[in-house]
Amino acid sequence: MSEVSLDSQESTFSNYNVPKYPQDNKFSNYIKFWKILPQDLRDAGPSNDRNQQFSLDFSDNLSQTSPASRSILEKDKQFFCSSCEKWFKSLRGLNIHKSKSHSFQKQRQVNDNISSANSQQKSSLKNKSVEIQCNFCNKRFKTQKGINQHVTIKHVNASTNNTNEHNILDSFSINSLLTKLKSSTSVIKRIPKGARTCISEELASVLNTCVKENSLKSWFHLLIFSYIVLKVPDKCTANRNKSLTSLVKDNLAIWQNLTTLPLDQLNDYLRRNNKPPQIKKVNHPQKDNQLSKKIEGKMAEGDIKGAIRCGWDVFWAQRIKMSKKHITAEQKSNLVDFLKDHPQMYRGKFTPTYTHAHSKALWTELGNELNALPNGANKDWIHWRKLDHGMETDVETEVKLQSDDVTAVEPELLVGVAQAKTSSIPTTPSTVQTRAAAGPSTSGSGKRTNKTMRLTESIKNNKRFLQVTEEGMKQTNNYQEEKLKLLKSYYEQKINIENKKVKVLGDISNGIDNISKYINELI
Repeated sequence: MSEVSLDSQESTFSNYNVPKYPQDNKFSNYIKFWKILPQDLRDAGPSNDRNQQFSLDFSDNLSQTSPASRSILEKDKQFFCSSCEKWFKSLRGLNIHKSKSHSFQKQRQVNDNISSANSQQKSSLKNKSVEIQCNFCNKRFKTQKGINQHVTIKHVNASTNNTNEHNILDSFSINSLLTKLKSSTSVIKRIPKGARTCISEELASVLNTCVKENSLKSWFHLLIFSYIVLKVPDKCTANRNKSLTSLVKDNLAIWQNLTTLPLDQLNDYLRRNNKPPQIKKVNHPQKDNQLSKKIEGKMAEGDIKGAIRCGWDVFWAQRIKMSKKHITAEQKSNLVDFLKDHPQMYRGKFTPTYTHAHSKALWTELGNELNALPNGANKDWIHWRKLDHGMETDVETEVKLQSDDVTAVEPELLVGVAQAKTSSIPTTPSTVQTRAAAGPSTSGSGKRTNKTMRLTESIKNNKRFLQVTEEGMKQTNNYQEEKLKLLKSYYEQKINIENKKVKVLGDISNGIDNISKYINELI
């Protein structure tokens, strides 16, 4: 035992920063030190008597203390590790120690928890595999398929009145029905604005029934709601004149009728009406088997000419069919004549007297007349109207040529009745050609005549432009000459005035000199 004075005791406590009775939150870190210290150090405290002596056997007490207490006595360390009971100077050192030394322990605990949870789940699944009992007899089955087969074989004549909703839903798999609906029906992604309120109200009512009743029927209605109400309308069966909003409202009316049905009838309806979409097959032209057999027989016999003859027969038959799709000359001429009689058709402008309905009626009348012609094209009135764009130039050129013929006769008519002659219309080569070609003109000839007309008009405009430019040049030359003459006269007058000013100033200076001389003489 070694004796230690109070002075040495105070120095020991001041070095290790160990308070005697920590009661404040500031000393929360030191409470850990206080608990680890031996009882002798806790009981020993500063007294009023400085000379008081007390005995403290460090050898015995420190030998019985923990390793953490020894580290405290060695150095000033404030942060304690609860896992391995080590002390550290800073929090950073403690965190590094935990990440290096004790991170694997936490991961091991997490893995143990996961494995225990998995084992519990597997055991619960094993316990849940309860056998299903038949409602008509006391037999039990492990799977739904087994009980379905048993019911269909053994209980065919059983009354359906004993079945409840649970049995009806068990008879068909809800998952299989939903997968079938998901694969066969496409749902509208964006509900139209006009149908949003009614659909939201209906969906809210379905949800309310699910919450209040909590029955299989209500939940089943909720699952199939979107596949009936928001079903994309079929292009074949849907009315094209109806909007998407009206079609969705029709689906909603169908849904309201279906909710009144029992589940077995609703199941039958869904399985019948929700079929997978059928892919439209392209109808390829079928080969003529008789003709192919005929050609093969000719080739087998060695009659190559006969096989070629059969092939040519087929080729010309197809050409005759294709020729019916092309417009004949008679149809073109009738089209041009009809457009001449109705000029508002090719002008392309609607007026209060000529509306879209009038144009449609005229084009349908024209289409019926052209389709009635033999060996010609058979088109709708819309396609005949598209063909009109190529015929417009033909009609315009023919009307212009008729107006040119009238202008050629006008000079002789203006001479007077006395001098008038029984003259005929001059037959120029152009008029002869146009009248000889009184039949239909093709769209290519119309384009050429239109180009020549534009060329003649551009030449006339160029001549007029040259005349205007020549007149302008002459006027500018005359203006420049007159301007030069005026400037010349102006500057001549200005020079004369300046000369007169110089003479006057010279006379004034001479007079001043004479006056100064006269004054000097008087003085």
